[in-house]
Amino acid sequence: MSEIVGRSFFGYASKCNDLKEVLAFLSDITGEDATKATVAFGMLLSANSTEGGEYRDDALAVLNSLAYAKAELDSAQCHTFPTIEVTSDILFSAQRYADENTIPCNEWPTSEDVVKNVLETAKNILKLKSGKN
Repeated sequence: MSEIVGRSFFGYASKCNDLKEVLAFLSDITGEDATKATVAFGMLLSANSTEGGEYRDDALAVLNSLAYAKAELDSAQCHTFPTIEVTSDILFSAQRYADENTIPCNEWPTSEDVVKNVLETAKNILKLKSGKN
């Protein structure tokens, strides 16, 4: 796990240190923008929680962690918008990035590359969905 650069972009959720804290925090917030920021940060924390490394299995561990976080966050919010939209967008983007940057048996993204994709996707989603371009 590495330090997350730009934590403050996610507002109050950035004070959380793991998915469990995000899930607890999520039950206490109101408002669509705050929910989106919290959910996006939960996905980022989960992606960043893996050990990291340069092997394909390391990148897959990030994707597996994201899939687990998506299920937990969606369930905590009763599978409603905007949560499912944010979690779906982030997971899809990370999976697509990993797939498009993989040449079987030769080349694949590092776990850090996938986490960077998650960070950028989360920031872009929050900018677009809040109308801030």
